[in-house]
Amino acid sequence: MSRSLGNRLPHKLIDHVASPASGGEAVPIVTLDADSMPRLAMVSGRELETDPSGNLSIALWRGTRTALNLEARPQMAAILIYDGAAYYVRARARKVQDAPDGTVKFALELVEVLEDRYPDLEIEPIKIGPRRP
Repeated sequence: MSRSLGNRLPHKLIDHVASPASGGEAVPIVTLDADSMPRLAMVSGRELETDPSGNLSIALWRGTRTALNLEARPQMAAILIYDGAAYYVRARARKVQDAPDGTVKFALELVEVLEDRYPDLEIEPIKIGPRRP
């Protein structure tokens, strides 16, 4: 059973998201399509940013369904895996920048953070990287 952490990320998770080591981890996110159906997407840890106070932002390719969904309907959710636990993040996105590299940056207002941890189980991150032979 998950437990609520309020609307803040734990400091150890903030540090992890901010570290280069998290860049190879996949982060599943969910946005809402125009018909209110969930739209699943996967971003890399490189597309997430955090600052020391725990503010989270996400950079997406401009014109993608996920980016268009967040512009039209700001509700979203993400799953971050760290230190043997899953963190479910519910947020509202606000567009803050169209970058010259073709991405659009959204600031995320955290609505709720839940932690799912089982003493007998180890939850491991989904890795993104080159295929192994």
